[in-house]
Amino acid sequence: MRKIQTIILAVGEGVRLRPYTQLIPKPLMTINGIPLLTFHIDKLNSLGIPNEKIIVVVSHLKEEGLCFLNRFHKRVRVVAQGEKKGTAAAVSYAKNLIDDNEIVIVYIDIIF
Repeated sequence: MRKIQTIILAVGEGVRLRPYTQLIPKPLMTINGIPLLTFHIDKLNSLGIPNEKIIVVVSHLKEEGLCFLNRFHKRVRVVAQGEKKGTAAAVSYAKNLIDDNEIVIVYIDIIF
């Protein structure tokens, strides 16, 4: 079975979640004690997408996201977004890590 590559857009400041997101990045906000990043990565793994096929784009408080991924989700590839100019720009930061013709884009704040 072919493994589709996935980009998780863990970007944005989470302005609607302030004041919480001033210290905790939106991707690390929890639902029932589970960080959004873990929720999405575990779901993708359950669908047959291994960590090696997952790219996470981080921005706001990116160091916290990088440390979390390095500690709990090894082999997930991470890229930091520079300028924030929308979805297409966020995806473009991952372009050098894309090694497949088929990709799925997942927004961190949409639960599936």
